[in-house]
Amino acid sequence: MYVLKSLHEFYPVWRSLRECQHRPCMVLMGDLDWARKQWQTQLAPTLPDNIHGILVSPLGKQHPWAGSVTNLQCIQAQQGKQILGCQVGYVIYEAQKDFNVNTLCAVTGTIVGGGILVLVLTPAAQWISTADRQWQDFNGHKIAYSRFKSWWLQQWKQYKHLYIFHQTTAIAAIRHPLRNAMPMVYDHTTLDLGNQPTAEQAEIIKS
Repeated sequence: MYVLKSLHEFYPVWRSLRECQHRPCMVLMGDLDWARKQWQTQLAPTLPDNIHGILVSPLGKQHPWAGSVTNLQCIQAQQGKQILGCQVGYVIYEAQKDFNVNTLCAVTGTIVGGGILVLVLTPAAQWISTADRQWQDFNGHKIAYSRFKSWWLQQWKQYKHLYIFHQTTAIAAIRHPLRNAMPMVYDHTTLDLGNQPTAEQAEIIKS
């Protein structure tokens, strides 16, 4: 995985990946308004015209982009079966509060060669401690900490075409513009997942 200092670093890489029909994953870690702005102002303008996309969000068809963005289908996390058989150039998954791994698998399968998956998350430590409907239904306990999310984030280090852009990094780049001249860094270390579950929570998770 690569940690970006600026989204501008990603543009030439993305052009090359599109030419090779690769499908990268961009992770925007920050608050929702910031992530949406990054997509609208930095990433979406680089897409080909008339490209089709899917947006997964708790808002579904009530999302502010529904109806205003051409060729964009908006669904909720539990509606993954609706897009089976589709082919799109990009998928945006606003997974900060509601994450469904089955839907993630379904939507990634719709992305054509040269397309992109954009995940919108809170910082790692916060995200794995945020309860979502699928996790609560699965474990049967009111524990927010997700062992799956923790494990999955640790797997990211082996993904060659996964790129992470943090809101805190963006703010730091504005304050220290010379940092934008630094190349993006291949990060093979583990993500900072913050506090681990308590002993009581760990016992319940194991059961």
